[in-house]
Amino acid sequence: MKGVYTLLIEIRRQIDVEVGKLGRFAFEPGEYVYTGSAMGTGAASLEGRIWRHLGGRAKRFWHIDHLLDSGEAEVIGVVYAETGHRAECAVNEAIRESMGGWAPAPKFGSSDCGCIGHLLKLDGPRPEDVEEGVRRAYSLLGLRPLCLKRARLRPTFSRKHRRISL
Repeated sequence: MKGVYTLLIEIRRQIDVEVGKLGRFAFEPGEYVYTGSAMGTGAASLEGRIWRHLGGRAKRFWHIDHLLDSGEAEVIGVVYAETGHRAECAVNEAIRESMGGWAPAPKFGSSDCGCIGHLLKLDGPRPEDVEEGVRRAYSLLGLRPLCLKRARLRPTFSRKHRRISL
């Protein structure tokens, strides 16, 4: 399965994280979203990328790995959609515009595009409203969003059905 995904992340207390070659950044407590694409197969598929971000990684490779390995950043949900084209920049921008997000670490997750960053800090919405806002941003772009919620973030994947099994 190919597509785009957004991790809904909660940071409980202020942390300083070394993010590879980007440098060290301070992340304040609150709600964050990280948007990425998955246009390959196997580990680079939508299922593979989501699995990796939920803890199925052996080493740090992507910027988001550094933040998630800090011990203070928790993925509390995932919004994703199947698509045959790279949509992460458009989704990221739609979330930023509609939810008042800002990039706390310039170029985080966006070293291969012109975006300011694919990790956004959300100051406006309540934690329980983040998922709905992200889903709305996907829908505005003509994508059909699906969700994995906090209590069900241990997905199993079925190659036969080529979709994320909950």
